Amino acid sequence: MKKLTAILLTAALLLALTACDTSEEPGETSDTTLPESSETTTDGQTESSATTSTTTTTTALSEEPADSISEPQDDSEPDETQEITVAAEPTDATTATSTTTTAGTPVVTTAGTTVATTAVTTAATTAGTPAVTTTQAAPPTPPSGTIASLNSFEAHIASASWNAQTSITLTVSNAQLVSDFYKKFHDDALNTKYGVKKMDIEVATISTQTTVTAEFKLVYQDSVTILNAYRKGSTAGLSANEKAAYDKAVSVANEAKKLNTLLERQVYIHDHLARTVRYGTPGNDAHHTAHSALVNGVAVCEGYANAFKILAEMVGIECILITGEGNNGGGVEKHMWNMVKLNNQWYHVDVTWNKPAFFNGAANTTFFHHKYFNVNDSFLGSTHSWNKSSFPASTATALNYYTVYFAGKTASNKTELSNAFANNYKAGTDTYVFLMTYNFTNDDVTSAIRATVNKGSSVISFDLGGGRTLLTITLK
Repeated sequence: MKKLTAILLTAALLLALTACDTSEEPGETSDTTLPESSETTTDGQTESSATTSTTTTTTALSEEPADSISEPQDDSEPDETQEITVAAEPTDATTATSTTTTAGTPVVTTAGTTVATTAVTTAATTAGTPAVTTTQAAPPTPPSGTIASLNSFEAHIASASWNAQTSITLTVSNAQLVSDFYKKFHDDALNTKYGVKKMDIEVATISTQTTVTAEFKLVYQDSVTILNAYRKGSTAGLSANEKAAYDKAVSVANEAKKLNTLLERQVYIHDHLARTVRYGTPGNDAHHTAHSALVNGVAVCEGYANAFKILAEMVGIECILITGEGNNGGGVEKHMWNMVKLNNQWYHVDVTWNKPAFFNGAANTTFFHHKYFNVNDSFLGSTHSWNKSSFPASTATALNYYTVYFAGKTASNKTELSNAFANNYKAGTDTYVFLMTYNFTNDDVTSAIRATVNKGSSVISFDLGGGRTLLTITLK
């Protein structure tokens, strides 16, 4: 008689980053009223890290130590703010379309087109905006028969995640392969890639046979279950929180889908989250969900990233979760963000780091930027680290936010700044934003304005890194 041995593997793979959390890189921000007093502002952000908790009660898998959970820190550095007053003669203003956005939010214009940043106003489209296509599709059908490779294992998990299957049973060539896949799943962040928060494995072996039967029980991020419901067109089976998040996401996505290009839709959903979600508490489990971001307006990086994934895929953009670490100069911490695929090229998007937790010395509820919007591995690698073998390579720059939306608004010297201001100036419009790629002075800004209009101004400059500064000018 064959001897049957049952082995229970409790591989509790709580997402390698069930709390992501790291600090926003402090921005060099200055606020200038164009010779008076200086103030100090803070533009930084911290998230703490949570972890993968792993429990194994089998000889097949060794226990993995759980990562430590870091408490939130505020290690942002103060930024210098200067106010300068420039005398100006009274000037009659005529009515024109305003390009200002939500208080403190940089204005974004391209070739005369304003990308709206309110929750209900859609951005106008323009021929100058690159057409963007996506190849979002279900993963390939996994191979049938006995599993004999790690790639076959991954294919089955990818398919299960797409369909939000909570249990799959596979025949595997040997028990060691199950152990090897468990390790790969954890070490290579495949749990994050496929939105799996927890995996329990039950393996039954028969001593006289070489193959084993393994049941994988999966618990997902709420983004997985919500997107599966969206694809099926049915919310049956969603929890109350998931249903509320689903409804909110559909509402936002429907507004975004009024826009003609995927890039414009991406800007819309990014700006919606950046504007409406404030940074939460890493130790609060609820703040790690898309529901908290979409419905309650508070989240840490895991919540931001899951909410962005839901919205991106609802508007037709292929999007994945990615985990790694971030370092803002105050220490390395766990972090989660997204990657999107546009025109067959992958880009990184980090909504959390684009919304500083603090601005002008106080908790930030309005200001955001696009420093980490459609950036590549080279740019992001200066502040983020991740297992590059587990995620797509990113080398493209064509759809970087500032590359697309600041054509005609970039200055590498004083003359270019003067020309850019003159070309973008409209009577009745008070706020203008430029991308500066040189060490400009207040005199450069004053000269550029006075060459076109006799007005005073205030200036906010935000360091984007890489020798780039976002300059916001408000006329007075």
